[in-house]
Amino acid sequence: MATVNGLYACDSCNATLSFVSKDTQWMACGGCGTVHYRYDGIAPVRKPVKAIRTSNDLIQPGTTGRWHGKAFQVLGRVRYRFEDGLINFWTVMMEDGLVQYLSEGYGLYAMLVKFSPAPAIDLKVFREAGEHTEVDGQKSVLESIARSVGYEAEGEAWDVFGAYFDRKPVFYDFARLNGDYITLATVDTIVAAFEVHSCTFAQLQLQQLNEAVVIPEKIVCNRCKNRIELVSYPYAESYACQCGAKLELEKDGEFRKDGAFGNTRSAIRLGATGVIKGISYTLIGYAVKQDNTQYKSKWREYVLYNRAEGYAWLSEYEGNWIYSREQEVAPVIANMPAIKEFSYKRKTFRLYSRYGYRIVAAEGEFPGKAFGAAFTRCREFIHPPYMWAEEEDSKEQVSYYLGEYIDRKDLEKAFGVQLPKEKEMGMLSPPFIQPRRLVLVTFIAALVLLGVHLLSGRTGTETMVLEKNYGWADAAGKTAPVLVSETFSLPNWRNNVELSTHADVNDSWVGADFELVNAETGEAHGLSQGVEYYHGYEDGESWSEGSTQASDVVSGLPAGKYFLRTQLSQDSTARQQVTEVSVKLKRNVAVDSNFYLLLGLLLIWPVVTYIRVWMADKARWYNSDYSPYTYDE
Repeated sequence: MATVNGLYACDSCNATLSFVSKDTQWMACGGCGTVHYRYDGIAPVRKPVKAIRTSNDLIQPGTTGRWHGKAFQVLGRVRYRFEDGLINFWTVMMEDGLVQYLSEGYGLYAMLVKFSPAPAIDLKVFREAGEHTEVDGQKSVLESIARSVGYEAEGEAWDVFGAYFDRKPVFYDFARLNGDYITLATVDTIVAAFEVHSCTFAQLQLQQLNEAVVIPEKIVCNRCKNRIELVSYPYAESYACQCGAKLELEKDGEFRKDGAFGNTRSAIRLGATGVIKGISYTLIGYAVKQDNTQYKSKWREYVLYNRAEGYAWLSEYEGNWIYSREQEVAPVIANMPAIKEFSYKRKTFRLYSRYGYRIVAAEGEFPGKAFGAAFTRCREFIHPPYMWAEEEDSKEQVSYYLGEYIDRKDLEKAFGVQLPKEKEMGMLSPPFIQPRRLVLVTFIAALVLLGVHLLSGRTGTETMVLEKNYGWADAAGKTAPVLVSETFSLPNWRNNVELSTHADVNDSWVGADFELVNAETGEAHGLSQGVEYYHGYEDGESWSEGSTQASDVVSGLPAGKYFLRTQLSQDSTARQQVTEVSVKLKRNVAVDSNFYLLLGLLLIWPVVTYIRVWMADKARWYNSDYSPYTYDE
């Protein structure tokens, strides 16, 4: 991959300039730093472009990696600066010799693959981010307009603008509603189109990184003369001094005071380190933010930094904490003011709040220009414990952040501090159980219970073990003597038996007292049944009540030999006496009543749990103007 495609001499120091790719144009001399530009068929010439001589970035010329199964090597970069921030366009040469860009900055990574022809779209008509349009027939949203104010170079870099290299390009980032992302970079009439493939640091499998110790950028507060070190420079362009001074990077590269903050105190010490979600962070900034609603609510926000993963934020309100990071791939909801909810990756996110905010107190360093006077507009959509936040801090940028609830105790362990306890239900505090999961668990438990019931109730074939016909041999109306059956076996570990009685009663009744007696232990199980049937004719209508048979189930009889003891009685005043009663005993019968009883007991837990979840969710939405609940004030 490292084949030399051109050897030249530096215009300033005569050092050798070795181009690896035939498609690259920029080359910064490794000796003196002079930046050269190579035209087609012409030797490189010196250009008045600043070289990047020192860097704390992990990626460097010579870094290798893999993307979509193909190896690549980093050749160099052009770093574009904007009014608020910067971005690195690293030139990477794939194993097949093709070059493309790896965009990187603030912990966001994406491969940019050039395609042509560029979409036929008039970019000059766009005035602000969030506008909707169509790109190649696909509904799209303009998420950012980035106008470069300058650039620097390092190593060997690819230039897509040719003769217009010395102009400052404008980058338009579009999110298509089908989930694709494209960037259109333009200089005058030249438009370069790129497919944007977002990826993570881990996915790139980068090696040969810059592992040198970070050299902080040193500045001096022009209010208190305090010496300050910025560990995330050049991405950090704002600093709040402990004296209250607001320092922001000016166009000449100097940090100058622009107003002052009041005193504030961070619950976690600046410079503290801790591991969150497997990432080792340094806490570099702390701010108090206030919204512009009628409540003027304030919350605290902590800026975290990792050299590879970039920035993350910890937000705390009333003791509840949220961990969030900016995302390049996000739901496309910009400039949709009426939207109240959306589905993303099979989760429904509902609008919780809409507000503007600004920083009212701060200390430490912050990415970009953080201390603007204007309010940053924000919308928050929640699906506890997750949240999508959309922020617009200018007319040219819409940013998306994925937030997640994080337990206070985990932060205390990570940073070795004591933090304020929760004062109320947080908007992302996880529910005891998700309602859908509750329904699923209940359904599965009911199926398991049904399966156990069917298996236990039918461990064998339903079998008749006793069938007897008893009658009265003596005078009508007297109680029959005690009748004892022959013995029979119940073989199962636990047996369910059904005892049924039939008698041809007519406007009368028959009673039967039974005892199932274990012939080996003498243990008896008593049971009484009554059979009664009455009928007549009254007010022109026939009526009847009762039945000529009755049955009951006895459950849980242990295995053994049994006999049935029976004593019958009947209505002595009946006009028609019963002369015979039929008694039947079956084993291995299903006992549905037990199933329904257990099912009822089983449902107590999900019902109580659902009420708990409902009450907690109602408390969660109490502070929202978009609550689906009503409250008694």
